[in-house]
Amino acid sequence: MRMPVESAAEWEAEAEARKKKLTIIVLTVTVLIVVSQSFELGKEKLLEVTSEDMLPIMKSLFAELTLLGFIGVSLFLVFQLSFVSEISRQLYGDSTALDEVGETVHMVLFLVMVLFLLQAVAMARMGEASRQKWKRWEERTSVLLCRTNERTNEQVNKQSRQKEGTNFSLIFFFA
Repeated sequence: MRMPVESAAEWEAEAEARKKKLTIIVLTVTVLIVVSQSFELGKEKLLEVTSEDMLPIMKSLFAELTLLGFIGVSLFLVFQLSFVSEISRQLYGDSTALDEVGETVHMVLFLVMVLFLLQAVAMARMGEASRQKWKRWEERTSVLLCRTNERTNEQVNKQSRQKEGTNFSLIFFFA
């Protein structure tokens, strides 16, 4: 059996549609790669500038983001399954109702991830600022203690010299 021969215009239109789809796929993959690499570079830079005290917070942050990302991908895959639209049709009379719920859950999850990221970075920055403040206070206290010790030592030395001078005078007096 022979397939009907397509006209040249239909063939060109189909080829153009395939070319557009391929272009969209390539652009999407390129953007995903650029975003992923930017995220990794940002992560590395953040870990480099983070003090040792705040490093556990940052590591925990990225572990949580990984978990939330896994949950997001899992939800996306579940809502792509065919039985979800069937369940939606039976429950709501519309095969796309659960898809909309899935999109909403996905967006809320993304919002939670962004808020968590912002909160963790803000807490790390506040923690680093507090650490720096305490470090400055500690240095000031050390300087003050050194000065106090120097003054105390000077006073003790002065008093000892005065006592020695008194003892020396008494020796001459009785000699």
